[in-house]
Amino acid sequence: MGMSPLNRKLTDQGQPLEQIDPTVNINDLFRMETTKTVRSDGCIRMWGKRFEIPDAYPGEEVTIYYVPWDHNYFLSGPDKIFTRPIDPFKNARRFDKPVRGKRNNDTNN
Repeated sequence: MGMSPLNRKLTDQGQPLEQIDPTVNINDLFRMETTKTVRSDGCIRMWGKRFEIPDAYPGEEVTIYYVPWDHNYFLSGPDKIFTRPIDPFKNARRFDKPVRGKRNNDTNN
């Protein structure tokens, strides 16, 4: 072509590229969608991790929205509820010190 890239750019009268609005969440542009079936324990498996799906019945199909590069969360259901993986250690220790009835800070009981 016989000209530098800068001169080529300066002489080009083509359409300028559209810019993405800086207020737009870029994850929404790349979000993918899949359908999973809720297991009998109220969870689904994705990326080798268990995720508890709130307000879902066993056997129900739930729509999952996720970004392929982040396996730490996804959005589930039509309301797009934020869902994180279950922590198996925290889940196993939940019965170590059960609290019955209403919680209060009164130590006279």
